[in-house]
Amino acid sequence: MQRPLCLVLLCALGCSGTTPTQKSQEQSSQNKQEADPSAALKAVREKGLAKARAGSWTIPDTTFDVRKTDSLVSPFVGEISFTGSAQDPKYTDPLEREIRMEYAYQNGAWVLSKVHWRPTTPNAKWLVSTPPISSNSLVTWKELVDAFTP
Repeated sequence: MQRPLCLVLLCALGCSGTTPTQKSQEQSSQNKQEADPSAALKAVREKGLAKARAGSWTIPDTTFDVRKTDSLVSPFVGEISFTGSAQDPKYTDPLEREIRMEYAYQNGAWVLSKVHWRPTTPNAKWLVSTPPISSNSLVTWKELVDAFTP
């Protein structure tokens, strides 16, 4: 008579109906989502800065922000902001831009979703580009966006 009671207790404590493989997949998925998105965006920023500065861009400083969302597809959104300047071969004056790069965190990785930019002149309006950036764009602009694309 003790066997049915033991079986009931075992099932109450550990019978979940999932196989070890399913549990492993669930843990892997949970670990991806629990990865530090802030550290990951910081790595994107550092890599982007290094590439852009090695090219033709001067970027004195950047800021970045990560926010949690209610979205299941993109549980976090992030932004890297900075003011930069570059000398493009098509122009005599350097390009000076305020730039905000928007990212979505999907499947454990950051994806560049939009690039907001405007000239540094007073009252300039923000413009938006969505990747990929055309190869017909300014050489320095495509170089910058490519540098900050994970």
